Amino acid sequence: MRIEDTGHILVFAVGEMKHALSLAGVERVELAAEVTPLPEAPHVFIGAINVRGRILPVLSMRRRLHLPERGVKASDWIIIVQSSRRRIALVVDEVMGVRPAERSDFTSADALSEGLGCVAGAVRTEDGIVLIHDLELFLSEEEEMALEKL
Repeated sequence: MRIEDTGHILVFAVGEMKHALSLAGVERVELAAEVTPLPEAPHVFIGAINVRGRILPVLSMRRRLHLPERGVKASDWIIIVQSSRRRIALVVDEVMGVRPAERSDFTSADALSEGLGCVAGAVRTEDGIVLIHDLELFLSEEEEMALEKL
């Protein structure tokens, strides 16, 4: 999802870094729940959860960002997101809230560096620079195919 889809972002922290998603792709935010392991799931997925009767794969943002792993804590948050292809749950350390994101404060990934994967760009906020992730680029083709087989 692009920042211009809503003009608002959901800011969250993983480790010491702040990240965000366009609010257009965020369905809900909930406190962490027990995650059931999924054997043979792609490495970035730690398992599955039941969200109001629907089973969703859970992606560890720590794994996605190559940060040291730790178990899911009761203080962690789960962000339920919907791309054009799939609904997934993201485990993050902290949710910092919804913030307006002015287009004039946005810098595209192309202007930052080549090969940033799922990063759509960055935005300046009162808290500093926040990386914006693009849900449409979030999963690799291999990860998508592997999830289809589960």
